[in-house]
Amino acid sequence: YSLGQVFNNGGWVFLVSLLQRYLDEQFHVPVDDRGLMATLPLYGGAVGMLAGGWYTDRLARARGRRWGRAVPMGLFKLPCVVALAACPFLPTAWAVTVALVVMAAFTDFGIPASWAFA
Repeated sequence: YSLGQVFNNGGWVFLVSLLQRYLDEQFHVPVDDRGLMATLPLYGGAVGMLAGGWYTDRLARARGRRWGRAVPMGLFKLPCVVALAACPFLPTAWAVTVALVVMAAFTDFGIPASWAFA
């Protein structure tokens, strides 16, 4: 469980500490736009967290606690990995931002299940 949390938070470390620098160095994004671009994944994470909590509770009632927690913790990490892996190949700063919003939303979608498991 602890190792999973380390990997789960790896993307978040980048988002909150290095994203603005990356956008500046790779795409030369103006500072005002960088601020907006760095904020959007945080909103995506918040939406993912709320949706994941709702989904985890609903699935746990329908299929039991094991499946209600395992599916959001495991299955929904795949789109997260795909979105993050695509970032170096995307041509624009906005495309990277959208991929990071997807990554943040799907990462946080599984967090309520993870906390329920703990």
